[in-house]
Amino acid sequence: MHVENVISKLGLLRGLLLLSLFGMPGILQFDKTGVTKNFGLFNLQSFSRMVIYIIIGIIVILFIAGIEKFKFKIEFFKQINTPLSYYFLALFISIPVLSNAEFLLSGYFVMEWVIFFLLFYLYTKEKGAYTLPDMFQDIILLIWLKIISLFIILPFFPSLGLFVDRLHGVVRIGGYFIGPNVLATLAAMLASYYYFYFKGASIKKYGLFIFAVIILLGTNSRGALLSFFLAFSFSLIWSRKGLNHLVLLYFAAFVLAFLFTYIDYFLRGMGITNILTLSERIPLWSKYFLEFGNSPIIGFGFIAGVKKLGMIIPKIHWVAPHAHNDFVQAIMSGGLVMVAMTIGIYVSLYQKCFNPRLSDDTRLLMKNWFIQLFGYAMLTPIINWKLFAISGIFWILFITLKNEIYHEDPVRP
Repeated sequence: MHVENVISKLGLLRGLLLLSLFGMPGILQFDKTGVTKNFGLFNLQSFSRMVIYIIIGIIVILFIAGIEKFKFKIEFFKQINTPLSYYFLALFISIPVLSNAEFLLSGYFVMEWVIFFLLFYLYTKEKGAYTLPDMFQDIILLIWLKIISLFIILPFFPSLGLFVDRLHGVVRIGGYFIGPNVLATLAAMLASYYYFYFKGASIKKYGLFIFAVIILLGTNSRGALLSFFLAFSFSLIWSRKGLNHLVLLYFAAFVLAFLFTYIDYFLRGMGITNILTLSERIPLWSKYFLEFGNSPIIGFGFIAGVKKLGMIIPKIHWVAPHAHNDFVQAIMSGGLVMVAMTIGIYVSLYQKCFNPRLSDDTRLLMKNWFIQLFGYAMLTPIINWKLFAISGIFWILFITLKNEIYHEDPVRP
């Protein structure tokens, strides 16, 4: 009976962890009617998201109170100290610059992060240790859940799973359901996993690699494609397999041929200026920094402050929901304080991913994934934003690699 209880608790905690990372897919267009409150806090899409995380939070609290009896094991809890401190500080320094309603919104998103990290603590504690194979298994399963769910809804609700720009003749898989850029980064990470790390049959290894690359191409996410190109190329160079150096030549030739043959694919019908401005991100960043001097030390407030700033800065052609860069988001939401911490977190993850204590195959994949995550962070916030699949993966990598490299799992000698 005890073994069955342990298995059932592990299954429940793992399921909740994956659910928290999967999140609420895009089903209802954000604030589509235009009649909701500020920030769209109570539109149906946001309300559905809140219901999911509140239910998860209630289960976590009941688990801690009813099963754990509010007893925390320090050796496991300390693994989440860094991310918890990060978000509590982000919220604390937002107090002077946010209104009550704005602080409530920011506080809610910090609550999501707290629920996630407490859930991760309970999961790793119940498991006894959370190793790199456990991490890979969970991350790859999460990515497949995202992809499979997308293909399930596509035949029935194609408008949710595809972005169709009829003006420029562009179709991007991912749509509102997942988002092309998120899907692209997850597919690129999946492709790298199967090519550089997977130990199964060759037909499965390369078949799933090609499938993931096709999905990546279908998203037409130029940032993710560039990040994948760099990560894959460097990984081929770093690989100790001589065949991979030959593969690099063929890969480079394929990319160049594709680029010159299908240049319109990359332009998306919007001209070279759109690429040079990173889809209008550079003008947006310049307008954000014009505001920076008004609150350089503590910024304008976690999430809600930057969101409000996007409404008052001179418009480009859309109201930016965030700063479209993790470091710009950090400096605008938390000033010099949070951008210093953000840089420190990224440097720390870089050191972990490139650490020689990792096995060759693991280090090769971690280098690859770091390049892709960093590339994504250059165009969209990761850790200075809401909990979602990529930001959750970032922190799981951060925590698990630290345990692996410095042998901080409590069960290890």
